[in-house]
Amino acid sequence: MKLILDIFKTLFSRIVILFLVALALVAMDVGKQNKQNYLLAADLLKEKEAWIQTNEEKLLEQTNAQSAEHSKYLSALKIYTTKKSSLELEKTKIDLEISIIEAKLHWFNKPFAFKKKKELKKLKKNRKKIVKRLKGLKAPKPPNSITLSLEDMKDGLPVQYSDVYIHQLQNKSVWSGDFIKKSILNNHRNVLLVLFFGLFFAPFTLKFLNFFLFAPLAKKADSIRINPESNNQDDLVQYGETHKEIMVDIENSACLFVKPGWFNLNTDGLTRTRIFWDWSNPFVSYALGLVGMTEFLHGNQQTRQVKLASEEDPNQEIITVRLTDHPGYVVKHGHVVALTGDGLRLKKQWRLMDWKSWLFGNIRYVYFQGTGTLYVHGYGNVTTSIASTDSRIKERHIVGFDTRTPFKMARTETFINYWLYNKPLYDVYFPEQGNFLQQQSFGKRDEKIFRSLLEDVLGSIGKVLGF
Repeated sequence: MKLILDIFKTLFSRIVILFLVALALVAMDVGKQNKQNYLLAADLLKEKEAWIQTNEEKLLEQTNAQSAEHSKYLSALKIYTTKKSSLELEKTKIDLEISIIEAKLHWFNKPFAFKKKKELKKLKKNRKKIVKRLKGLKAPKPPNSITLSLEDMKDGLPVQYSDVYIHQLQNKSVWSGDFIKKSILNNHRNVLLVLFFGLFFAPFTLKFLNFFLFAPLAKKADSIRINPESNNQDDLVQYGETHKEIMVDIENSACLFVKPGWFNLNTDGLTRTRIFWDWSNPFVSYALGLVGMTEFLHGNQQTRQVKLASEEDPNQEIITVRLTDHPGYVVKHGHVVALTGDGLRLKKQWRLMDWKSWLFGNIRYVYFQGTGTLYVHGYGNVTTSIASTDSRIKERHIVGFDTRTPFKMARTETFINYWLYNKPLYDVYFPEQGNFLQQQSFGKRDEKIFRSLLEDVLGSIGKVLGF
């Protein structure tokens, strides 16, 4: 039942991660599409203004041209009317004269009548010319009237320039099934497929390769020795007895640094806060938990006392580790609860060129060097062990070890336990004699899904960097 529950938790957390990544990618596409819509709407508004301005200019030019044509028409009409009126008046005068002559012609004597007939003939000839000129006059053609107004022009706007279309574009919701489907299947398909493989198949693949390929190589490889050049003197490190409470005496000008929550009694004296135990290595101090420490200085009395104990778990034990001009002693992160000694310092050693360190997951080791005293806690009983030849111990049970001790990795679990139950694959294997601190258990793991995932990630990063 527990196996089924663990598988369900793992699958659920990975499905949620895949869903959140897909949702984030779709949200990014939605943001881009909304931005494109707003930019397109802004461009359409600019184009609309330019279109209206251009057509207004054309309308003004057309209006001015038609006004000029109308003025020209009026001038031509005036000239035509004046000429026509003048000719008609002249024709009327001639008709009147012809009528008068014809009415009086029989009253005249022959010589005078002959003269009048000749004059009448001339008048009729002139009348024909005037009639011909009247027929030849042509009235000016009126210009075309203005048929396009500003409102008519706006009614002819293209569809993409309409206020309704631009408003819909600005307020268009892209959260639709088609858009989400297109975003996932077309835009981010490869990314999600890689993530899907990484979440659901990569762990099995990596564990398979690690178990059947890398673990046998690790066993056959040479041992790792952090400080191979140092001499192997056992008196450089001494272990005290383990206690749930330890009374520490501070004498002369010495000082004691204690982590918060690890002291419950102290005598009178100067006390202050030390933000980082080693100011030259603030990040390493933070990773090891040596931050916000309480610094107890020697008081007025001859000896000042501080009692070390866990405030949260009274079953945790504390052991004293005394170093004397030691080349290096590794303590896992969070296990140092107090320390004293001006000769103590932190040292880092990178092993980027050692493939065995990459395989083991430790490319950097952080250890204490010099002279001083470390107070180290462990879960359950804390014991000191002197490893005989060919001894193994689970990595989680090791609290600290001497950097002069050679070690390597040895495969210890079956593949099913390693794959399904996430049991550590490697034991620490000591091919030669060495000493180390061992704890009975390694603490309770947080059972909450996402906190456990975060714990795995941070724990992996810390292990790689030597914390």
